[in-house]
Amino acid sequence: MTECVFFEDEPSVPYINPVDYLKNLYTVGFEEVRNSDGTFTVKKATGENMTLDPDADTVSFDIYENFCGNDTDQAGSSLQMDFVKEHPTRFLSETKGVTFELSKYQIDVAEVDGEIYLPLPTIADFFNATYNAGEYYDGSIYYTHTYGSEIYFDKSKYFATVERDKSLIDYDYRELCFVMDTLYGKPYKSKMSASINELGLDKTLDTYNDETRMVKELLLSDSKIDYMAGLSIMQGYFFDGGHTALNYESNLYGSDTVLGKAWADFMTDPENEQIVKRIFALNMNGDNIIYEFRLKPQRAEKYA
Repeated sequence: MTECVFFEDEPSVPYINPVDYLKNLYTVGFEEVRNSDGTFTVKKATGENMTLDPDADTVSFDIYENFCGNDTDQAGSSLQMDFVKEHPTRFLSETKGVTFELSKYQIDVAEVDGEIYLPLPTIADFFNATYNAGEYYDGSIYYTHTYGSEIYFDKSKYFATVERDKSLIDYDYRELCFVMDTLYGKPYKSKMSASINELGLDKTLDTYNDETRMVKELLLSDSKIDYMAGLSIMQGYFFDGGHTALNYESNLYGSDTVLGKAWADFMTDPENEQIVKRIFALNMNGDNIIYEFRLKPQRAEKYA
């Protein structure tokens, strides 16, 4: 059984041991070693290492791409794909390690009773490229495919209310800033990319223009509807050709839930017309908006 740790200042954020998490994503083994300098190294059976520093709140990888690679579709495992043969990653030049400074986002790398822990959403974001993730819901962790699969556990409680967990709002925003600054697909089709590379997402939203300041307010709202609207506008800002996306879950469930109906009402309310236009990225003024996307009429006879 996997155990989570919770802290008083973030009562709704579960912290999980990296080995306990990774063994549910991969078919290879992992080992945790406590080093003499107080750091912890997670060793992957294929030879790559991840080092966590609870004093500096950093996570380092010697070869991040390889540590994330070699994932679930391995020969001989229950997840082996028929008729598909995978080849390992080859690097044609020198590889370099990378260190993620979680301290910049007030995200803790925690040591508890001689074990190392990361917030579950943070470690899930590190390994999002596997399309597998752990979700903490109603007292349990469920491991699920994050793309193209049905939910196998009951999440109806989440969709039965439009109010966000107030203890998660600030953490969710800081985690989003971390992901957008460091892990999100690039280059964006966005005029603000240079500002984010220089200042980070948070300061860019504060300073870029009135609309980005509104987006930040939506992301920090205690309403799930506002939050989804903020993410939907962000999806327009940070479209990168289709490889990466910010999705809002209500659409997966239709309008037969409290949250789904509230989202449908929001999208059809004339008072929200300007926000809805931003969400769909239609008829935008390039002087004020991050990028421009226009629908071009097609001649019917071309497809007759």
